[in-house]
Amino acid sequence: MAALRTGKLDWAGGLSYGVGWEEAESLMQTNPELKYLRFLHIYPPTLYGRIDTPPFDDVRVRRALSMAINREEIIDYYYGGHAEKFAFPVMPIPEFKDVYVPLEEMPDSAKELYQYKPEKAKQLLAEAGFPDGFKTNIYCTSTSVDFLSIIKASFEKIGVDLEIRVKERGVFVSLGRGRGYDQMYYSTPTAVIPFRFVDWLPGNYQNYSLIDDPKIKDAALEVRKAYFDLPKRNQVYKDIVPYMLEQCYMISVASPYIYTFWQPWIKAYHGEFDPGYMGDWHNFIKYVWLDLDLKKKMTEGT
Repeated sequence: MAALRTGKLDWAGGLSYGVGWEEAESLMQTNPELKYLRFLHIYPPTLYGRIDTPPFDDVRVRRALSMAINREEIIDYYYGGHAEKFAFPVMPIPEFKDVYVPLEEMPDSAKELYQYKPEKAKQLLAEAGFPDGFKTNIYCTSTSVDFLSIIKASFEKIGVDLEIRVKERGVFVSLGRGRGYDQMYYSTPTAVIPFRFVDWLPGNYQNYSLIDDPKIKDAALEVRKAYFDLPKRNQVYKDIVPYMLEQCYMISVASPYIYTFWQPWIKAYHGEFDPGYMGDWHNFIKYVWLDLDLKKKMTEGT
């Protein structure tokens, strides 16, 4: 941030490595000449519970944990208002306007998962055979402890004792890929891009919940068959999303906004990072140019 403020750095941001809201607000105050773009993080923080083992094999438990989270409070205080409550499995952005359905238009059984209902959560746990709650654990890296401490406090209010197990990055990734976690795993979806189903189908490394749902598999097959028939493909996906949400195979908390900042001397640039399909990262560089005279004038005053 210091290098960006003093003009030693031309650009800071990118797909999932953008500038956070606290740093962004500070930069806007100290360096109003900087240009910026605010965009939704494509990897929203997500809680995965193994549905092949108790207690997460019971949808009532999964739904209870989702209702135990006060998302409005997290958005207001942890993200400073810079987050969207409902941005998974489709992001509310113009590119997906033909697929995205707002939360208020979803069935009640899906909407209530994003509402703070601790008493309803306790009721569901009791119905599932856990009237006094239960103990569980979640694996993460050190950078996630603060966020998961908020989740832990939320779960405690419904009787769920969440142990946060912190692992070094390499060990953490190995546990995820090898399914070495026994209860929960904290990660992010591959990317909230419709039609891919990467996190929902057996055999995919990102399917940390170990989902194997015939209804979702059938929908994924129909989407692939109709991939170039856009109206049909979009409708098939829109029809399956409420069911995917209702099953609560993953608990998406909120999607934060992040920022890309760049200096005025970067020309022909508008904040893009991936001007192509996924994996074309940083390719924007070959389309932009630097006005070195302007840079010299702004940094050296000559």
